[in-house]
Amino acid sequence: MAKVTIHKDDNPAIEAATKRAKATFRYFWRELSWDYRRIVPGLDLAVFKVAFTDDKETPAEVMWVNEVNFDGYSLTGRLLNEPNWLKSIKQGDAVKVPVKGITDWLYAIDGVAYGGFSVNAIRKQMGKRERKQHDEAWGLDFGDPAKVHVAPASWFQEEEVKKKKGFFGFGKSAGPQPVPDDVLQKREHPMAANMAPEIKKMVASNPGAVSELADNGLNMLHQMALSGSVMGIKALLECGAKVNSKSNKGHTAIDFARSLGWKRAYTFLKQQGGKPSAKE
Repeated sequence: MAKVTIHKDDNPAIEAATKRAKATFRYFWRELSWDYRRIVPGLDLAVFKVAFTDDKETPAEVMWVNEVNFDGYSLTGRLLNEPNWLKSIKQGDAVKVPVKGITDWLYAIDGVAYGGFSVNAIRKQMGKRERKQHDEAWGLDFGDPAKVHVAPASWFQEEEVKKKKGFFGFGKSAGPQPVPDDVLQKREHPMAANMAPEIKKMVASNPGAVSELADNGLNMLHQMALSGSVMGIKALLECGAKVNSKSNKGHTAIDFARSLGWKRAYTFLKQQGGKPSAKE
């Protein structure tokens, strides 16, 4: 079985891209967790990148993983690429990696890519023709490599993410700006507003649903905390969810909100009596 390595690239641009991918991973998981709740999936693609190696002597190979799931601490999925030189892993193999081991993430909606920090670091060094060929090979619109988006700007109305004009307000629009973290933190996912009534209907027909653990060892409250949804957390608590209920590994909802840096969810859970587990 291939080993996961905490990969450090000697290319400063790629190293910086990796740091940004790790810092924004919560937005990748938020989008994917909501997509799993859709009857018809809305994502064209959802993958993360991680470095694998056979042993200490073998150079690491950085590859993409799809069919993603997440329990708050570890990611699982299947290797999307065929390794070039590694012998202990092959395309299609099931993998499990610590979230801190990721080097990039990417999802796509209607052919538009979000994330892909290392991809854009490489695209930034390309000429227009090469960049076009690269994007056509992926079949995705990556946009301006200097402006990596983590969520669709159209979901947000704040002035700072609206389209900006060129110098002195003239010329072509510079296009939507990446949504700032403070805006991303305080705004719920568009699906969240319609979720509360559905949660209440489901619990009314199956009261035990709020405490049941899914295959990943988490209950509904834990999963809402991982996706940073205060609306979802509030609805579940109103339906009888226990704020300090534990996962199969002994973690509470506030542990999960803190692990991904969801500030509003963490604060709300604390206000409702949420406490970190002893494991934290």
